[in-house]
Amino acid sequence: MILALDTETTGIKNHPIHKHPQVIELAFIPLKNDFQNLISISKIEKKNSFLKLVDELTASGTVNRYLPSMEIDKRATEVHGIRFKDLLGCPKSEDLELPEETSYLAGHNIQYDYRCLGKPKNIKCFCTLTLARKLDKKFGIGFPNHKLDTLILYFYGEMAQDLIDNSHQALTDTIKVILLLSKLLSYVPNIATFEELYKFQELLRKLK
Repeated sequence: MILALDTETTGIKNHPIHKHPQVIELAFIPLKNDFQNLISISKIEKKNSFLKLVDELTASGTVNRYLPSMEIDKRATEVHGIRFKDLLGCPKSEDLELPEETSYLAGHNIQYDYRCLGKPKNIKCFCTLTLARKLDKKFGIGFPNHKLDTLILYFYGEMAQDLIDNSHQALTDTIKVILLLSKLLSYVPNIATFEELYKFQELLRKLK
């Protein structure tokens, strides 16, 4: 299973035992191994069609919150708005598990999420931040910068303004990852599977 994924966490400070920040909100949306379906998303030009797609992705998403065993940094709360008291009664962060059949994760700066998840074994990661940076350099696309919101506005413009207004909500940012990935795939020639995309990404990483 391929999951587009985003997390909200306790901040940048590491847990004294687990040695990484803890996840307090996790959102993911399963992706079919169907590149043509993803590429078709990138061709949406009408706002009504775009909003319908966002609704469909929202309905297919999963969001869960978790109670950490460390403090939530005040600066993190200022970003995502989640307070410790909001998590009372939630499952413990240490008990978080991804669906058993997960084999790939896709996210923006996914290495951070992967680390906060405890670096689960046998899972490969697609990073839309890495892909955007490397493709920008290789093809001279000219992105203003490589932040998720900037890239969504670059590709989708006014249609995506509502998504931008709801940034730093895990499910909203997961939807943005799918939207961005669909656009980046148009720069990736002769790729038909996620495994091929993973190998292509790793090749790009080696390019200076």
